[in-house]
Amino acid sequence: MTYEDADVIAVVGHRNPDTDSIASPLAYAWLKQHEEPEERFQAFRLGDVNRETRFVLDYFNVATPPFLPHVHQRVMEAMVGDVITAPQDATSYDVGFLMRKKGIRSVPLVDEERRPVGLVTTRTLAELYIHEAGTFTFEGEPPTVAQVVRTLNGQLLVGRPDIRLSGRPVVAAMTPALMRKFMRPGDVVIVANRLDAQRTSLEIGASALIVSGGIRPRRSILEEAQRRGTVVILSPHSTASTLRLVRLSLPAIAMAEKHPLTFSPQEILSEITPDLMQDRHGVALVVDEKHHLLGILTRHDLLHPKRRRVILVDHSEPNQAVSGIEEADILEIIDHHHLGGLETRAPLRVWVQPVGCSATLVYRRYQEVGVTPSREMAGLMLAAILSDTMLLRSPTTTDWDREAIQQLEPWARVRWQDFGVEMYRAKTDISGLSAWDLLTEDLKVYTFGGLRMAIGQVEVADRERVLARLEEFRQALERLREQGGYDLVLLLVTDVLAEGSLVLAAGHVRLVERAFGVSLKDGYAWLPGVLSRKKQVVPALAAVG
Repeated sequence: MTYEDADVIAVVGHRNPDTDSIASPLAYAWLKQHEEPEERFQAFRLGDVNRETRFVLDYFNVATPPFLPHVHQRVMEAMVGDVITAPQDATSYDVGFLMRKKGIRSVPLVDEERRPVGLVTTRTLAELYIHEAGTFTFEGEPPTVAQVVRTLNGQLLVGRPDIRLSGRPVVAAMTPALMRKFMRPGDVVIVANRLDAQRTSLEIGASALIVSGGIRPRRSILEEAQRRGTVVILSPHSTASTLRLVRLSLPAIAMAEKHPLTFSPQEILSEITPDLMQDRHGVALVVDEKHHLLGILTRHDLLHPKRRRVILVDHSEPNQAVSGIEEADILEIIDHHHLGGLETRAPLRVWVQPVGCSATLVYRRYQEVGVTPSREMAGLMLAAILSDTMLLRSPTTTDWDREAIQQLEPWARVRWQDFGVEMYRAKTDISGLSAWDLLTEDLKVYTFGGLRMAIGQVEVADRERVLARLEEFRQALERLREQGGYDLVLLLVTDVLAEGSLVLAAGHVRLVERAFGVSLKDGYAWLPGVLSRKKQVVPALAAVG
């Protein structure tokens, strides 16, 4: 299951994912698939996994979830996939009959490999009828004899079916003298059972003789036609009906839109809407990378496109959600942060609790449903809880988190203390990473007091390594502030074992100084006991912002 599959319910964490926002969607998607096997659930990510998360996924042999670029409504969600088509050699009559029979207004013409070569619409056919009022000829895209015979449901008496007819369709409803005045060599003559009119048509040099009324011409006429190379077709219809049908034997490709509007199924609907609305036919063809026809899209289809279905885990704010979330149907929210400003069209299940980790809530759902997690899912949830609670040392840690760790430990088949130390070492190894990478790998954006703030957090085993690169971090903070237009950019360098954090900031640093009673004149300050961005830093900044 991939992002391209519109029927998949996407279970997704936040941008700049940490271990919780990767592990919890994976574990919850696994649970939902067991709970609702008739649906299809898939965990996705919104960014690259960090060092710690990579260690966890590798440790429990779990594949990295696929990347989800957006959940905007796409062409594939609005198009009609079961397209009624006509072959590229279809006549105007074939296409018109198909439209009437199927109750449709447009028909793509396709080749043998189902690649569109043209588009015929009711407007196209209407323009053909209007054209009949003027001078009508078969020049340009002349029909074959076979196409004329098929349209008339007639019989070929003389000539080959592959010959293409040219000239003007004319009715021999006049005296031979007048026929010689108005007819030209090469005309396609429609004539009844008048022997003189048939002979005169042959003498003038008609390219074809279409005899109406179903009355077979004399042998002498057929022999003369054979000698002159004139096609003879017998029509079962009246002269008037025969004339109309002959004109409808024109190849549909002759009047088709040769270069119709085409889209890829992955294109975003809102981006292609202006082109479709301005198209004179109001119809677009949807093709794959090899130009094979996949569907058709009309203006009417834009009214009620299918919406992607999404479950949000570990976040509920629009600025942390996948792009296009306003065009999706949010089915559930599981989070341990404050509620954001998302709006939904329908009721949904929301579970937001003040626990240390979203994985704790996911595990509680396992208990509610009565499903035992696999070793892999148990391991992912255990790792996420250890990560978010900083090995159960963070002030955000609750009894629910501790209980979950104790119960998940045997299923994950690890000692949580030993595994936590291994995970911590993988997480705090910052060698080879730039200050920019460390600042942005776990970055969250907040807005309060009219100020936009970006707060990153990185855990280290030796904060002196960060202080040795202080100027590099200062430049990264200022670069992010300018690029993002933030009022304040702050980085917490957290030493879990020392139970505190360095704070580095750019922008309105006075806000940080007031919030924590420190001075940043040296570019940093030590905040003893501060481990949690959510519970200790954000509330403090909001209180003075």
